[in-house]
Amino acid sequence: MKVLLSAYACEPGRGSEPHVGWHNALEAARHHQTWVVTRSNNEPSIRAALMEVPEAERPTFRYVDLPEWARSWKRGSRGARLYYVLWQLAALVAMRRLVAEHGVDVAHHVTFAVCWLPPATAFLGIPHVWGPVGGADGVPDILLPTFDFTSRLRYRARSVLLRASLYNPLLRHAARTAAWTLGTTRASAEYLHAAGARNVSVLPAIALTDTEASTLRERAHSVTTPPSLACVGRLVHSKGFSFALAALSRCGTDATLLVIGDGPEATRLHDLAKRLGISSRVRFVGALPRTDALAHLRQCDILLHPSMHDSGGMACLEALAAGMPVICLAHGGPPEIVSPECGVLVPVTREDRLIEALAEAIRRLSSSPALAEDMGKAARRRIDDRFLWGSVGERLAQLREATAVH
Repeated sequence: MKVLLSAYACEPGRGSEPHVGWHNALEAARHHQTWVVTRSNNEPSIRAALMEVPEAERPTFRYVDLPEWARSWKRGSRGARLYYVLWQLAALVAMRRLVAEHGVDVAHHVTFAVCWLPPATAFLGIPHVWGPVGGADGVPDILLPTFDFTSRLRYRARSVLLRASLYNPLLRHAARTAAWTLGTTRASAEYLHAAGARNVSVLPAIALTDTEASTLRERAHSVTTPPSLACVGRLVHSKGFSFALAALSRCGTDATLLVIGDGPEATRLHDLAKRLGISSRVRFVGALPRTDALAHLRQCDILLHPSMHDSGGMACLEALAAGMPVICLAHGGPPEIVSPECGVLVPVTREDRLIEALAEAIRRLSSSPALAEDMGKAARRRIDDRFLWGSVGERLAQLREATAVH
């Protein structure tokens, strides 16, 4: 079967969306004859990485970008969404040419993984798969009062714009014509359904390679008493680090917390730890290269991840692979990764009750190392069953095969 992938972000050795695009391309090529349309600036790293891929499993890349004069205004992430929309117009021309030249059977949009921007693959006149895509999750209304005025205004405006985007005729065309649509979370799946999509499923966009999972499994120590907790991510309010510190101060144990990451909230969080009287139990190590961050993570026992706005949850995935239970909110992407067998899903409620629920989860796992060990074993099984790129690639290949016979 001949497959065409649209992967604006696609680059080996990078995290986030480039990681998703690259591994989707590799997995698709294991199952189909695959062409991938991506940005021209990804070409050097892709060409180098393809030298390590068996020739029979290499996708064929087509590199597309706007003329220099049409992209001179773009600087880093500034204007990235607008540039992406314009890039899709150029990519559409290249993809139509590939379809005509090679008789492509199925098109599949991979990145950007956003549900509110229609993909160019919907306008090729062939069956197409859309996703996994996210972006419909926001901060729970009950927790918006914990944000400053500007942030509350921004999230409210985002919610209004998201609802308005459902009336975009191009978006509705993409949803109606997709043979399969995949949302990274339940909220994103519901958004796609509201846009007119027929066959909608929930599938997280992230996974681990066998090598990454194997490295994380090297964590061999048993759960310590008191346990060592970890928080990983950019230090911004939406990640819920202030909730983590408050919960640690109320948990009634001598559990310690390692904070991996940096950001605009760093000073405030240091000050909060002092005010709560837990500075001696909290260690901030700042932002680290991924290999160093994973090495630090493996030294801990439990991941504490109270993020309020997270459509993915890569830290949760990494912790589960390391055999660590995860404490997270039952909101957004983490509940699609963490099950009750391998962690504690804390219901979203008002701030004071939420902090107490997080503290209770810490107490529960602190008082029962055997329970934490059992959850850790279930966590590794869950990764092996559902969140390795090989198994994700197999599921997507089956969807594309089903699309081709529609």
